[in-house]
Amino acid sequence: NDTATTEICTLSLHDALPISILVGLQKDLDTLAAHPLPEKDFIGMTVHGTHFTEKDKAGEAILEACKTITDDKDHPIGEYRGLQMSLSYNAFAGQYILTMKGEMSHSVDIGTSALGNMTRIDNALNNIPVRMQNIEGKLESLNQQMATARAELGKPFPQEAEFRQKSERLAELDAALNMDNAHKPQTQEQEKPNKRNREEAR
Repeated sequence: NDTATTEICTLSLHDALPISILVGLQKDLDTLAAHPLPEKDFIGMTVHGTHFTEKDKAGEAILEACKTITDDKDHPIGEYRGLQMSLSYNAFAGQYILTMKGEMSHSVDIGTSALGNMTRIDNALNNIPVRMQNIEGKLESLNQQMATARAELGKPFPQEAEFRQKSERLAELDAALNMDNAHKPQTQEQEKPNKRNREEAR
C-alpha cells in the first residue's frame, strides 16, 4: 500500500546516510593508521606552523591559539596525525571547540589543562571504532524496519474490507436516491392534468 511504499522510500534515504558516515570514518581510521601513535614518545603536532614534539608544549600552543578565537567559525590552526585541526568558540556555552577533520569531523571541548586537552584529543580519535559500531547498530535497525515495510507492501490495509462494504452501501444509497429523483418529474406532470380536470369539472 501507499504507506508502506512511502516508508520504504524514507528508510532508503535514511539508510544512505549512515553508510556514507561509515565510509568516511573508515577512511579516517586508515589515515590514523598511517600516522600511528608511538608507544612512548609523542608523534608531534603542528600548531600555527610550528611543529611540537612535546605533548605539553603542543597542548599549551592550543590554549594560546584559543585566545584569538571569538566566533563560532572554524579557524584552521594546524595538523595532527594526518587530520586538519581548527578551533571555534561557542559563545552561548562559553566553550572552545577543537575539531579534527579528515573525511569526517571529530570534535572535543577544550578545557584549561594543556595535557588534559591532549588526552581528550587522543580519546576522541580512539573512539572512532565505537562510533562506527553505534552507527552499524542503527543501520541494522533501519534494515530490519525496511524488511518489515517491504513485507507489508502489497498487503491489504486492516480496514480494507470495512471500507469496501461501506463503499458498496453508499453506492446503493446513491442509486436509490437517483431513482427517486427520476420519478419526481413524472409525478408533477401527472398532477397537472388532474388539476385541469378538476377545474373543468367546476
